[in-house]
Amino acid sequence: MILCGSISAILSFHIHRAELFLSIGTPQSDSRAVTLPSATRFAAPPHSFWRGDLVPLFAIALSALLLHFLTGNRYGFNRDELSLLDDARHLSWGYVAYPPVTPLFARLSLLLFGTSLPGFRFFSWLVQVIAVVLTGLMARELGGSRRAQIFAALAAVPFCLGGGALMTYISFDYLCWVLAAYFVIRLLKSGDPRWWLAIGVALGLGMLSKYTMGFFTLGIVGAVLLTDARRFLRSKWLWLGVAISILLVLPNLLWQARHHFVSLDFLRFIHERDVRVEAIGSKERQVLLMLDQTPWSLRRSAEVQRRTLN
Repeated sequence: MILCGSISAILSFHIHRAELFLSIGTPQSDSRAVTLPSATRFAAPPHSFWRGDLVPLFAIALSALLLHFLTGNRYGFNRDELSLLDDARHLSWGYVAYPPVTPLFARLSLLLFGTSLPGFRFFSWLVQVIAVVLTGLMARELGGSRRAQIFAALAAVPFCLGGGALMTYISFDYLCWVLAAYFVIRLLKSGDPRWWLAIGVALGLGMLSKYTMGFFTLGIVGAVLLTDARRFLRSKWLWLGVAISILLVLPNLLWQARHHFVSLDFLRFIHERDVRVEAIGSKERQVLLMLDQTPWSLRRSAEVQRRTLN
């Protein structure tokens, strides 16, 4: 399209010069510049995508995805993935251990890829690399240069490789947190209250991924009440966003009510179990938990399981 437009502009220019020559008899002198009609002026070429800020972010994300494919198809299913694999065959609006989004994507993986290990983990990898791109975009929205965006995206890669190595609710919960944060930044930067709709969707899907999204929601509520963002309380878009998030979560809340909020009993049991574990501090345990999910540590876990079975 750009080439055709340029050729058309050049031809129009020479036709215009020919018309001037025929009407006057001699070419225009150099002292009198010929003004091109507005339709024949050369337009500036559009900004190339390949020179934009998105290219390095996509390159980083695709590299992380490729690394997942190279390392994530070994050592078999994790025990949590086996539980998820069974739940994916019996879809419901709720489960004891987690909300319904992760089993839904697990079911989609089974329909598309069967019981292939990389296929089962594909959506977990995909949402993590999307979060890497969003991290770089947040740096751009906050005024960061291309270098700052690249460093921000690179900083998100370790968790992408660790938290997204397995098919668990961690990946989908993480993406919803990042999406909500990105939408909040766009809201505050633009002042456009319609971003509350996107925030409501992110919070609702986050609650359907993991209930810890409730803490993020409380943070947003506190920020709105304690800052000049209180002005959005008069906007219908904020309340529409609230309604969207409630409608998304409502089926799961009804499921919990019908089952006497069994997930609360499960979480209480998990908490009591973790409190009893005192061999290592809680912070150190969290660090080791993240490191233990990296592709390079799966081999060690497989060897331990093999020795246990033998």
